[in-house]
Amino acid sequence: MTKNNYLTFLQTLLDEYVMDNQIKEDIIKDYDSLWLQYEELGMDPQSIISKLGEPKDIIGELTEGYIKKETKLYYKKKSFNNKLIALTPFIALVLFFMIGFLVPNGFIYAWQTFLLIPMSAIILEGPKKNLEKLTALSPFIALILFFSILGFGFNLWHPGWMIFLIIPIIGGLNHPSILKRVLISGGLLVTAILYLMIDQLSSFGVIQINANVSLPYSLFVFIPVLIVILYEWLKNILKNGWMYLILLVISTALYFYISIAFDLWVISWLVFFSIPIYAIMKQAPKKDKIIALMPFISTSLFMILGYFFNVWAFAWLVFLLIPVVAIIQGK
Repeated sequence: MTKNNYLTFLQTLLDEYVMDNQIKEDIIKDYDSLWLQYEELGMDPQSIISKLGEPKDIIGELTEGYIKKETKLYYKKKSFNNKLIALTPFIALVLFFMIGFLVPNGFIYAWQTFLLIPMSAIILEGPKKNLEKLTALSPFIALILFFSILGFGFNLWHPGWMIFLIIPIIGGLNHPSILKRVLISGGLLVTAILYLMIDQLSSFGVIQINANVSLPYSLFVFIPVLIVILYEWLKNILKNGWMYLILLVISTALYFYISIAFDLWVISWLVFFSIPIYAIMKQAPKKDKIIALMPFISTSLFMILGYFFNVWAFAWLVFLLIPVVAIIQGK
């Protein structure tokens, strides 16, 4: 490496830091002068470099107390993002009242402005990978589409509920196993399309399906996911004990009995929650049990309130129990 190459490399490294140009020039001049002094002593370039030190080895000492430009930009961007996230609740509140008072029946939709709060946090400070970011956003996207457009907009509560399938479809694409990605995401998409076609053809009288033998969506659409779940359960039965197999058999029997005897296909699948609930009660730390159980409790309450009391539009509020319990338990 020649003197010019050495000094150019050192200059490049110095330029990566937030440092006054005069200080950089002084450092380069000092090393230029040192190089000439060692040359006058008859030292070859390699010996001089050994004496001065490789630029990449000495840059840390030369820039002590300074930060890299990219680090400064990162913190500047992070500071801006944090400020924007902090402002989002106020933006959501203003939009809430504007939509509520200015749009006919606006308060039916206005509450969704508060979804901007978690969505902004995910977009600005969430996962770095686009697919992971989209997965995190998918529940909110599905919720907005379901209520604002499909539900209240076109009164398509059914089959509008199928929009929530974008959550596991997108989520399945994150699975490390290609086979399970295809089975979960691809399988869900195919079965959802098939169910939608059968449901619509039946609604228009194009095809006739006997109600006693028709396959309910709670089983049909989720067949790909059930296959993956059953595979994972069965694979770990010997490791985790036979209680899981017993619960699986009992849950399956109850599922079909309740569904057929009482025509409760819509909510009978809740009996399968007994398996993860048992696993949580058995293996989760005591202090974390209630937090881990809340998604199952909230989902069960949501389905029961919606189905038996027909309050689907408001039953979603039970999902707020999840963060509330987590906050209380955390304290």
